[in-house]
Amino acid sequence: MTDDFIRFENVSYSYTSDADNIKYAIENADLTIKKGEFTAIAGRNGSGKSTLAKLMNALLIPTYGKVYVNGKDTSDESEVWDIRRTVGMVFQNPDSQIVGATVEDDIAFGLENIGLSRDEMHERIDRALLTVRLEKERSTQPHLLSGGQKQRCAIAGITAMRPECIVFDEATAMLDPSGRREVMELAHRLNKENGITIVDITHHMEEVCCADRVILIESGKIIADTAPSELFRNRRLVEEAGLELPKAAELAEVLRDKGVPVRGTVLTGDECFEALSELLSDLHFTGESFA
Repeated sequence: MTDDFIRFENVSYSYTSDADNIKYAIENADLTIKKGEFTAIAGRNGSGKSTLAKLMNALLIPTYGKVYVNGKDTSDESEVWDIRRTVGMVFQNPDSQIVGATVEDDIAFGLENIGLSRDEMHERIDRALLTVRLEKERSTQPHLLSGGQKQRCAIAGITAMRPECIVFDEATAMLDPSGRREVMELAHRLNKENGITIVDITHHMEEVCCADRVILIESGKIIADTAPSELFRNRRLVEEAGLELPKAAELAEVLRDKGVPVRGTVLTGDECFEALSELLSDLHFTGESFA
């Protein structure tokens, strides 16, 4: 028995069918996503991240190779409905997913389509609203919500369907920092408290820092699959993928270049605060200073 939840076997995908002029958005991808993981997939715009995301729930079918979700082949038309219920997708623009006149109606839409009883629907809607912390907005028209609230509304509609995995396809790209924080905090709660497998497609390095694992993609090819702390030690690789260090890591590196002994791995704002607090405490204790 394997705990591989999503498995790519030598997968290539092209948006063109011209065999003489074929260009692959994804090429020869081999990867596995394990059940319960929080995986970030990072890369510059146009690197193939969103194509990879859509292959994970049969929105796209490989040109070559195979994708399996919980052992089911995404190219098997008889399995597609179950696969899409198993792997929910959150897209960049929440307006493209919200269809209800109110938040409650929007969550109900998918539940009605699978024929649940009225009592079961109400139970799932209540739970979904509680999970995304939109209980007070249940009767609100979605267009009146903030960007972060809209995305949480879209997530509520997905969680009500009880997926085992949620793929966030650049789901925070259109949000301000506050909205990004809301959505990512929710994603981590769904992972830690509900055991939902999370795949976060992103170019925000602050999101990558908090993942269990990061897969780096460039020009349709996987060029790294490692822990975030290992990735950010390899600045050449980060730059090759057209990305930047997280702001906290960049600050720590600048300070080290100037001779300030910032200790430990610094990737997040909290880690930076702790490292600098420790440094200032040491300076106060020893009476030293930096020129």
